[in-house]
Amino acid sequence: MPVNGRVSVGWQILFAFIPFVNFWAFARIKKFRQFLLYFFLPNLAVNAVIWIVKTLQYGGVLKRPADENGLMYPKPPLPSYVNPEPRTSEEILSSMFNSFNILDNVGYVISLFIFMFSLYLIIRWSRLWNRQFTD
Repeated sequence: MPVNGRVSVGWQILFAFIPFVNFWAFARIKKFRQFLLYFFLPNLAVNAVIWIVKTLQYGGVLKRPADENGLMYPKPPLPSYVNPEPRTSEEILSSMFNSFNILDNVGYVISLFIFMFSLYLIIRWSRLWNRQFTD
């Protein structure tokens, strides 16, 4: 599976952006196990923790917040023609920063940082791989 010669760092970066092809990109330079350890497992763990917290919070195990009418959150979404857009900045902030959205946003940010780290690793490890064949 590994390449017998030099690899193109540009192609390796492109492969890192494509799901499941990124596995192959790291396997080409004999770094598949490290990729699983540094990228795949942390990403899987973060998503699992966020899923568990959301399930506990909104699945009935933890107490859910209620509005002034006693309705529990999260409320089912209304069709777009029934649900007016938020008008004030306070309504916009409250819709952006409710706990459901914050968990999703935290997960996206952590996944983005882990992905950026994988790009750094593919560049660094591809260059180290290529140095083996120039010396």
